[in-house]
Amino acid sequence: MTWFNRLPTSTRVDWVRVLMDLKRAGCSLKVIAAFVEVSKSAVVGWRNLDVEPKHRDGERLIALWQDKTGRPLHLLPVVDGRGRPVENRMRVGVLMLGSRPRPHDERQLALPGLANGQESDPQPR
Repeated sequence: MTWFNRLPTSTRVDWVRVLMDLKRAGCSLKVIAAFVEVSKSAVVGWRNLDVEPKHRDGERLIALWQDKTGRPLHLLPVVDGRGRPVENRMRVGVLMLGSRPRPHDERQLALPGLANGQESDPQPR
């Protein structure tokens, strides 16, 4: 089986969990609506009616989520095509690539000059 056969057919952002995380971080619906530049009723629709925001609004909501929760983008809550949470996966955007990087992937991601315990020199010579 090749890697692309293991990719999910459909995943999407779990906007309800994003909004719950923002609420836990102290953001009211009014604050969220003001930041995203939409009405408070639009935010209520995303939360209660499982309506997806427009692309621009979704990007702003994700930016707020990252700022307020301190979490990186690859930890953004996503659900599969049946609405089940997708957990413990490395994702690029909303596509899952596998449960963890393989050792050869880690070597490819290593920065030059930092391999084998070497430290980089911050000052140019």
